[in-house]
Amino acid sequence: MKHKLLSFAAALSLLLSVAVCVLWVRSYGLSDQLDWRCDGGWRSVRSAQGRVAVGLLLADWSGQPADFYGLKYERGKPRPPFNHRIFLGPDEGDTWFGWERGGFAWYGKRNARRGILDAQGVAPFWCIAAATAVLPLGWTTFALARTAAPSAARQSW
Repeated sequence: MKHKLLSFAAALSLLLSVAVCVLWVRSYGLSDQLDWRCDGGWRSVRSAQGRVAVGLLLADWSGQPADFYGLKYERGKPRPPFNHRIFLGPDEGDTWFGWERGGFAWYGKRNARRGILDAQGVAPFWCIAAATAVLPLGWTTFALARTAAPSAARQSW
């Protein structure tokens, strides 16, 4: 049973890895964005020229009309992973933060007085593709080693 579960997880991870690679290549020609708006703010995931940008806005949006909320998909021109909202309307009490290293980034602003956090994390697609490929590669290595082992040793497995 464990072997079947591991095989299923490896196949699912391989499928996810292929999908990530397709989105990676596509991100240089198109930007795909998935937004979700709710009473507590906004969440977003988008492809951004070889990177994935995850956005989070925690704010009180409870006064919006019903059609404002929900999940929304957009496709557009490729653009860099930059959160322009953090520079809009600076307010007294805003605290800015951020860092960038090796294609990874984390930046945003917080206003404790107003109860708002607007942040964005960025990761390169290669990192996500590598992470999703670990399980299928491990499973394949294990399967090849098992097949290459002498039949007497294989029986002890």
